[in-house]
Amino acid sequence: MPLQDRLFEIAAKIVKEQDAELIDVEVKGNGPGALFLIYADTVAGITLGECARISRAIQDELDIDGGFPERYRLEVSSPGLTRPLTTDFQLRKNIGQNISVRFDPDSKLQKVSGLLTAFTEKRLNIRMADGSLKSLNREKVKTIKIKLEW
Repeated sequence: MPLQDRLFEIAAKIVKEQDAELIDVEVKGNGPGALFLIYADTVAGITLGECARISRAIQDELDIDGGFPERYRLEVSSPGLTRPLTTDFQLRKNIGQNISVRFDPDSKLQKVSGLLTAFTEKRLNIRMADGSLKSLNREKVKTIKIKLEW
């Protein structure tokens, strides 16, 4: 099994045990010095203490597993405000928030912004500034980000 897949499997189990949601896993580099990035969240927002507990539990599991480099760096954090929303958990958490969506309905990349009102497995509903409702096919959505207001 590829290293990233095995890391995802271990992280998913541990993050769930800690009553959090696994958002993403990244592996940067390979061999000694590889960097493992784990992004997790909770409904209330993940705390530094929760990240530390998850990190310790994942590190213990990786050290026992034997399929990982002897030396690596592990970082567990929240996904932050600038990372794309990729999971249903993130969408559910951000209903009522302003989002920016890049989508490709017909081989022509477009961008819309508005208030996330609802979503299903197949659709994403956004209330536009003029009050109209736009429903996007999720298969055509490329990225969804929280639109930061300054």
